[in-house]
Amino acid sequence: MTEVAACRRRAARRSRHGLLPTLLLAAAALAASDEAGELLMRMNMAVEGLNYEGTLLHMAGGEPMLMRIVHRVDGDEVSERITALDGPGREILRNNDEVTCILPDERSVLVEPRDIGDRSQSPLQGSLPRSDSLDPALYRLRVEGRSSAAGKAARILTIEPRDLYRYGYRLWLDEATGMPLKAQLRGQDGGVVEQIMFTEIEIRDRIPPEAVKASLDTSGYRFERAIESSPPEQDNATPGWRADRLPPGFRRIAARARLAPGAKLPTEQFVYSDGLATVSVFVDMGPPANGEREGLSRMGATNAYTAIVGDYLVTAVGEVPPRTVEMMATGMRRAE
Repeated sequence: MTEVAACRRRAARRSRHGLLPTLLLAAAALAASDEAGELLMRMNMAVEGLNYEGTLLHMAGGEPMLMRIVHRVDGDEVSERITALDGPGREILRNNDEVTCILPDERSVLVEPRDIGDRSQSPLQGSLPRSDSLDPALYRLRVEGRSSAAGKAARILTIEPRDLYRYGYRLWLDEATGMPLKAQLRGQDGGVVEQIMFTEIEIRDRIPPEAVKASLDTSGYRFERAIESSPPEQDNATPGWRADRLPPGFRRIAARARLAPGAKLPTEQFVYSDGLATVSVFVDMGPPANGEREGLSRMGATNAYTAIVGDYLVTAVGEVPPRTVEMMATGMRRAE
């Protein structure tokens, strides 16, 4: 009995000694995951809630684009001006209610309602991941360490997809404010699909209202206004279309119809998200226009797939892999 008891005590000690490193590793992994989530949340709060101005370099498809951004917050009022520093010098103005695009090469101004959920209306925010509902079954968050960007100390955060239906991110976040200084959208092979980075940035206590007003003289320009022909629906509403096939984790978060300037019929738009990536599906009635055809197209980091479904043209668009937009466009059906 004494030998048996001694063996049991030795076994218990080995078990405890073996369990302790496992528990420590698990606790460290959980702490790292919590830290990564906090960094991502801090980034999203900084990019919308701070006053700042700087110069952005955007790279996609081998094409560089230089922009000047001024972001102003005054209480609940958020406004932004982004001016292209090359090409025709287009300008985007964004406030709580509207987004205005000034196109000097076309001598036109396009005004559309601001959609809080549509981050593509801001080139900077459109290049960044959201943190509101990141699903750990779809993405893995990891803090890589420290580096520098735009002359500031930065923490590096990576977001890795767990399947082939979405892209990943690598982010350089300002240690002092959480502001994203550099962001890369990464493909399945780890290659950089898109990159946006500040070459210089200043965080300010206050930015005057005139700094976010149009810098271009629009006298004589043609003004066009997109009309919201139906209010955005929430995900419990019943749209005229349904998705028969969706990649894992994607669900519908909004539906709306808009009448574009010069159009006779509204375009229906359905927005799907996995909590991080967002795909918009546009449905137009009638045959393809302007040489549009079925199949895949690409502009920078954005993939689009167009399918003809009955008498309708269905196009899925998003910064996701080609297989994702193809599945979503070809899987749309009229709701019975």
